[in-house]
Amino acid sequence: MTYEEFATAVAEYFEIQREMLSPYARLVEDLYFDSIMLFELVLMLEDLAGHELDLVALETISTVNDVYLLAEQFIASSSGL
Repeated sequence: MTYEEFATAVAEYFEIQREMLSPYARLVEDLYFDSIMLFELVLMLEDLAGHELDLVALETISTVNDVYLLAEQFIASSSGL
């Protein structure tokens, strides 16, 4: 999945303008994600990965790019790459 595909999926899911999802946009400070939106984001990532995520890894995310890199990591680990 490319960053563009990921950002488009997130924009559609959360009904956010795609242009707001730059790789450096901060989830809470710039996009105003609240705790429910962050929880929904985790569920979305788990759906993409096909398994539950490591909650410790989630502590390191703060930007859209952090989420994308984490998603890529978990998708790759679920496919055995």
